Parts: sequence; structure tokens; C-alpha cells
Amino acid sequence: MSATDAAAPSITPAELSSSGAVLLAFDPQLKLPYTLEWNVALEQELGKEQSLSASYIGSVGRRLLQTAYVSSPNSSFANAALIGTPLLLTTTHCKFNFRDGSHTVFKFLSSYTWSHSTDDGSVGTYGFGSNFDPALGSSSNRGPSEFDLRNAFSAGITYDIPVPRWVRSVKRSWGVGP
Repeated sequence: MSATDAAAPSITPAELSSSGAVLLAFDPQLKLPYTLEWNVALEQELGKEQSLSASYIGSVGRRLLQTAYVSSPNSSFANAALIGTPLLLTTTHCKFNFRDGSHTVFKFLSSYTWSHSTDDGSVGTYGFGSNFDPALGSSSNRGPSEFDLRNAFSAGITYDIPVPRWVRSVKRSWGVGP
């Protein structure tokens, strides 16, 4: 096989414009993305059946893939997409839990979470999300992530159903919860 047999076929501008071609390009400096994660948690018993816990969870994503879309960059291409790695993601969570199991038939658990997520342009679906302009740099889109949820509170209660003695031999510790 000669070098000419292995060469890519030539593409003319007329062929591109007639097909509505999309230019897809990767950043030549593309590097592997990575994430770092850390956490710390403290828990304290407040009695025989009660406890309080606090935890901090953090993560940072670097060089995450992001695509810049350009409509009609020239007469030869309908669209262009540049895949690069400018996206930075930072997420932090502070979580507090309280558990009370001191009552014989009721158990209670509550949880409050404060979190914050920032990035350079979260995108959830192809063609939607933030507009990234490589000429402005990645910090031009820095702000809260589209999925940023600052405050979340949840609570749960369970009730241990009293079971007649003859049923206890079949199944113990039946309960109901929401």
C-alpha cells in the first residue's frame, strides 16, 4: 500500500455547503479531566438513643469537557463545535443530622443541608445551556451551576406497629414510615 492509498480523501467547499456539514473539532491541547474530593464528619451522642452529626463534603473538578457551539461560522459549515477542557466545577456541602430513637414506638430523623455549586457553564443537554466563548476565557461564565440547590431540609418519622404476641413468633419489629 502506498502513501497515496492511505491519504484522507479531499473535501471541497462545494461538498461541505451542499451537505450542511457540521465541523467538529477537539482542542489540540486537550488533557484528561480529573476530580478531587474530601470530607470530614463529626458525630456526638446526646443520650442513649439520640445523636447529632455534622459533615462537610467538598469536590473540585478540573479540565472537565465543555463544548463551544457556533452557528454558521462560514458559508461552508452549518454549525461548528469545539470540544475543550475549560470547565471548572466546585461543590461544597455542609450537612447536619439529628436522630432520636429514644421513644419506644416512634423514631425521628431530620437533616439539613446547605450546599453550593459553581462552574464555568453547566450544560445538561446537547445544544442547550451556557454559551461559552473561548476568546473570553473560562472565567467569563463563572457562576452558580444550573443544578445549584442551596438549602434542603428533610425529616422522617417511623412508627413501630404493636404486634400481638402470637405474630411476634412469625415476624418481629414491624414498622411504618413515610
